[in-house]
Amino acid sequence: MTKKYVVVLVVCIAVLFSVGSRGASAGPSSPTLALPAGALPQDVTNTPLPWQTSAVSSSSTSVPSRKGSTATPTQTQTATPTATLTDTPTATGTPTATSTLTGTQTVTVVPTPTVTATTTNTVVPTPTGTLTPVLTATPTLTATLTPTNTVVPTPTVTLTPVLTATPTVTATPTSTSTPLPPGDFSFGAVGDFGANSNTTATLGVMAQSNLTFVQALGDFSYGEKSEADWCTYIHSFFGNTYPFELLSGNHESDGSTYSGLIDNFTPCLPDRFGTVQGTYAKRFYYDYPAAKPLVRFIMIDPALNFATGGFQDYSAGTANYNWVSSTIDAGRAAGIPWVIVGMHEVCLSTGVSTCQIGEDINNLLIRKKVDLVLQGHDHAYFRSKQLAINSTTCPNVPSDSYNTTTTKVGSANLNCVVNDGSTGSYVKGAGTVFVVDGLGGTSDIAQDGQIYTWRGDNAYFTTWMGTGYQQRYGFMKYIVSPTSISAHFIGTTPTSTYSDQFTLTAGGSGSPTASRLTWITAHRAGKTTVVRWRSPATSVLGFNLFGAGHAKPLNRTLIPARGLHRTYVVRVPGAYRSIQLEIVGRTGQHWRYRVTVKPTNH
Repeated sequence: MTKKYVVVLVVCIAVLFSVGSRGASAGPSSPTLALPAGALPQDVTNTPLPWQTSAVSSSSTSVPSRKGSTATPTQTQTATPTATLTDTPTATGTPTATSTLTGTQTVTVVPTPTVTATTTNTVVPTPTGTLTPVLTATPTLTATLTPTNTVVPTPTVTLTPVLTATPTVTATPTSTSTPLPPGDFSFGAVGDFGANSNTTATLGVMAQSNLTFVQALGDFSYGEKSEADWCTYIHSFFGNTYPFELLSGNHESDGSTYSGLIDNFTPCLPDRFGTVQGTYAKRFYYDYPAAKPLVRFIMIDPALNFATGGFQDYSAGTANYNWVSSTIDAGRAAGIPWVIVGMHEVCLSTGVSTCQIGEDINNLLIRKKVDLVLQGHDHAYFRSKQLAINSTTCPNVPSDSYNTTTTKVGSANLNCVVNDGSTGSYVKGAGTVFVVDGLGGTSDIAQDGQIYTWRGDNAYFTTWMGTGYQQRYGFMKYIVSPTSISAHFIGTTPTSTYSDQFTLTAGGSGSPTASRLTWITAHRAGKTTVVRWRSPATSVLGFNLFGAGHAKPLNRTLIPARGLHRTYVVRVPGAYRSIQLEIVGRTGQHWRYRVTVKPTNH
């Protein structure tokens, strides 16, 4: 072979070798990786995502593309990203949870594939941890993977969950009391508080009982708090400006019983009405409501001995006695429907106290037919029968006394009882009802809460509760309207279930009355007052009608022997603001029953 041909052959071999090398290195075109459709399953709560289990690797080796095939070199891809989805949202209202998907992927190929996936997930994945509460969410997962030699994809998951359960709400307790009719009002009354857990229970219930105001009946802190601290204690239940009206008890009258002075309580619990006449917290009165009063409240301090003011004597003829008498009369003359008198100490009692206030002032209140007398001091509860004085069989209401715990001196005069109160219904104007409630919270009940049923005064009472007799703490709630006063003892501690209710009702058609009178009505017709009533009594001698301010009867009506369940109609001259009907028992029975009715315009 000539030298020329050798050179040509070498060139041809070189060209062939060059072409073969480029073919071996070029390989197939760069692949593009794409996530299959539906890569995220519908329920991934405990199911790994596809890229959590898939393996992708890439190498440019001349190996068969299928097992057993040597036709064409191909590329095998292996990717091993590892993703951990952590999602522990706390749902408050409409919570938002953010999940981060991280992964590590190793690719051994020269080309750089880009994978983009957008998936909608309709549930909350819980790969690790527990979700509370269960959420119904519509998260959106956007993942961008850019694998090279090492890839760490970081998807962002935004959850917009919807709560499928109603959250539990803890609310501040509110009163369940029924709203009062326009013009009516309610008030609470109790004495002998202290500042302990029983007091807290009582004040807590009072504050939730829809009371227009509270009239406290004396004996406040018992030394368990200073005067200022006790006021702050009250404010914590009712607020700083609530009308928590004070009336002194014996414990704070002169400060000798470690319980502070009334003069130090009044600056921090002052009168809030602004209409008080007299000395607030000692001897005073106020009409409520001020614009159109329904009640004249008269607060008095008999037998208390003040550090400033001295001993308060309410014997007949004293200035205190005369002030009470004239204040009652003035309230009646002003046309105020109800008169309520309050004080701390007592006269009639079936507990530990004797007649501390004196019989003179006690009998004055009964003689004036005060509607209600509210008292504390005895750490017990009792409600009296309706008592009235008459000139023949009950010139006064005697109280008993006792010199040992088993011996009584004196006895009750049952001729003074006009309604035994057993039905819980009293008629306004027939007499006076006494309510003693000294159970505001004081811890001293073992002795001062005793009930002595053997006492003569016990015959004046229709119900009682105290040590050994269903004892519990509680207060009186009174609801006042122009024609009635409804009263309810509300217990505040669980030591018993004792309760008591009663009603005082002004005369009127259909009103509840005692057994001696079914109903009574009255109206003015020009210059005449017409009175109608019906009586079921079998022992009635007759009826007397009295006009307001008249001592002598306007009319006398005798009942024939056969008179049973009869309706009576009487016309008397004059247009009276009020008429009092007196029912007289037959000879030998010695009772009289009176009821007052306010005639309407006809």
